[in-house]
This record gives sequence, C-alpha cells and structure tokens, in this order.
Amino acid sequence: MEAREERGLRTATLGEVMSDAFPDPPPSAFRRRRLLLLLHAPPRLDSRHGGGKVVARRIQRLSERHDVALLCLGGMGDAATDPSLRGSCALVEEIPRAGSGTRSSSASRLLRRVRSIARGSPMLTGQVSSNSYRARLEQLVTTWKPDIVQAELGTMAQYLAAVPKGKAARVLVEHDPGSLLLEELARCRGGLTGLLDLVDARAWARYERRVAPNVDAAVVFSERDRLAVARHVDPSRIYVIPPVVDLPAQPLDPYGTRPPSILFVGMFLHRPNLDAAERLVGSIFPRVRQRCDDVRLVLVGANAPEALLAQSASDVVVAGAVTDVVPFLDRATVVAAPLRLGSGVRVKVLEALAAGKAVVASSRAVEGLDVVDGEHVVLADEDADFAAAVVELLKDPGRRVALARAGRGWAERKLGQDAEVRAYESVYETLIELKRHA
Repeated sequence: MEAREERGLRTATLGEVMSDAFPDPPPSAFRRRRLLLLLHAPPRLDSRHGGGKVVARRIQRLSERHDVALLCLGGMGDAATDPSLRGSCALVEEIPRAGSGTRSSSASRLLRRVRSIARGSPMLTGQVSSNSYRARLEQLVTTWKPDIVQAELGTMAQYLAAVPKGKAARVLVEHDPGSLLLEELARCRGGLTGLLDLVDARAWARYERRVAPNVDAAVVFSERDRLAVARHVDPSRIYVIPPVVDLPAQPLDPYGTRPPSILFVGMFLHRPNLDAAERLVGSIFPRVRQRCDDVRLVLVGANAPEALLAQSASDVVVAGAVTDVVPFLDRATVVAAPLRLGSGVRVKVLEALAAGKAVVASSRAVEGLDVVDGEHVVLADEDADFAAAVVELLKDPGRRVALARAGRGWAERKLGQDAEVRAYESVYETLIELKRHA
C-alpha cells in the first residue's frame, strides 16, 4: 500500500480510502433515501470544470439508487441543469443569483473583494448568498423531508444553518478548503494582491468556524483537505472520499500525433491552474524547447486571462474553452500537471490516466492517488526536473507508451463510480443511525 510523505503529512491514497475506510456497507446501505443537494450552479455532465463533472456524475449514480433533489443557484452565464440529470432526479430547481445578468470587469471584481473583506466575509460566499435560495431550502426541508441535505463546496455551507438540527443530516462536501488555498496564495504573491489573500484567508477561517456547528459530517478529497477542515470540524466526522472519473471504453493513442505536443488542461479562474500554466509557459516549456525544436505547448481551459492569451505563438497554443477535451488528449504526446498550489484530487490527472496518456506531474498533483513514480506517472517538482522528464518522454516513444499503458491499467483497477457511491452511502447511513439513536 503506497503512501506519500511531505513535511510529516501522510496522504491517504485512493486505494486505502475505498478498501479500508469503507470495507463493507452497513446492513441498511441499500435502503432508498431522500437526498437534497445544494449546488452553486446547475450540474452538467459536459461541464468544463473537473469538479463540476465529478459532481454531475455522482448525482447521476446517486439518482439511480436514491430520490435526489437538486437546489441550484443559476445565472451568470450558467447553462441549465443537464437534461438527463433533470430527468433522473426527483426534483430540480434553479434559483437566480442576485445580479446574475450582469458581467463585471476585473477592477469591479477587485472592488467587490475589498468591500467583502472589509465586512469580514470571504468574497466568494457573498457571490452565492441568496435570501430566495435560503427561503426555498427551508420550505423543501419541511415539505419534501430529505434524509440528507448535502452542500457541495464550502461556499454553500452557509445554507446548512437553514436546516434545523435533527430535521435532516447535514453534509458538507469540501472540494478545496478556501482558507488553505488563500494562505498558500498569500505566501507566493506579494503586494496588494498578496495582502488581500492573507486578509481573505482569515475571513475564510472565521467563516469556516461559523458554519462548522451546522456540519454533521464533512467529506473531503485528500488528507491535506482533512487536516484543514479538522481545524473547525470534529476529525471523527470527516471522511476522505477521493472523486473518480468515468473510464473510457478504449484508451486513446498512447503515442500522440505529430507535431509532438505537451497538453495542460484546467479552468483558469482557479488560481492553482493559472499558476501551473504560467510555470509551463515561462519556465518549463522554454527548457523543453532547447532540446526539442518541433514541440508545441497546448493550454486548454476556460477563462484564460489576457496575459496568458498574449503568450500565444507558433509553439504555444492557448486554446481556451473547448466543447470536448478528448481530441486534444488524443493528439497529446505528454500530459503535464505541474501544480504546486491547492489540494484535493486533480480530476485532470485522473482523466489523463484513464485515457491512457503519459503524464508528468508534481507531487501535489497526485496527492491521494496511490500511483508509483516511474511506473504510472513521472513525478517532478522543480521546473528543471519537470522539463527533463517531459523531454525524456518526448524522445523515447517506447517509454512513453509503457507509462501510458501502466497508467491506464492503474485506472482500470482503481477507478469505479460504484465504490465512490458506496462510500457516500456509508456516510449517510452512519448519520441516519446516529440521528435515530439521538
């Protein structure tokens, strides 16, 4: 059983979580329950955000076994709930956000952030605050009578206070603890932005303390996340359940196509993705180009900022948002994930492994995955080492194919939607049993 150490931090692996933490479902695990999910946006199976796809797939599987209701915030350009999810769920409602029909400049967003911090609240929690949403949630708790009310993302935890204790078990699924990320950003960014990160991190910590009493159980994706959430939530009520992705019926081309390309995938509103892309463009890729003349760097993801778009050149392609990432994955020679910020399991890495592509990643990018360095992926944390690992795979097709096939084999053994759903069901049943005996 693989484990990874970083400054004393032991990261539980996906294999450990699924086999050890949830070895056997309790006797009542297969009873049909009423699950009310609180979402910051309508779920889509074709979401361009990795976390969004994970949530949509989980909803799809849960709705096959339980009565699932979705209460979503909408607007701000969000597409409606995926029709197939709408058809499989017992109830789907979308509540417009305040100001959802307006777009804002970076200057106005900065001003809103400063005002929010001045009020002592994280900006992101204010963006999803809605009295109409809260009122409808209170109604549904009374009329629909859910067994479980589950908030996806820490920003939605503010609504758990609207669920009276004892009415339903309250679950928070924390994808990426806000205070943890902001603390990291404050350390690596200077000036006014870094100062705002630090102040915002403290506001997040206060927010997390405030909502913690309304959380009966928290689900996180990695050990790093568990330690962050345990600052405010009883550690015995925190469960590590890494996300999983669909396994394609057939792997993609393990060689990639000509000209050779290095692919990075990520939504650039998420600061860890932007930081990784900037590392690739500014430091890692120039080192690769010194040894491989014809290689290209391809960056795929929504919301690329102007500074990143300006880096486009004959050998740097900023593709932006795409309707389907699969063709880009298929053509890629190497998939790169040089993440050094944030936490949780990286969906982009899971999808590349499941697709049977050679992956070079940072240690941070594979936290929670029991992959073996040199067998399933190649790990590198420093820019020079990362570039050298990419060059080696570009120049050695046999090594690249062997790595891709081993990664696909790992995915075939480890990834399974049923295992993830069973883990959630185990949490639900534990909470319901506690409620019954309270």
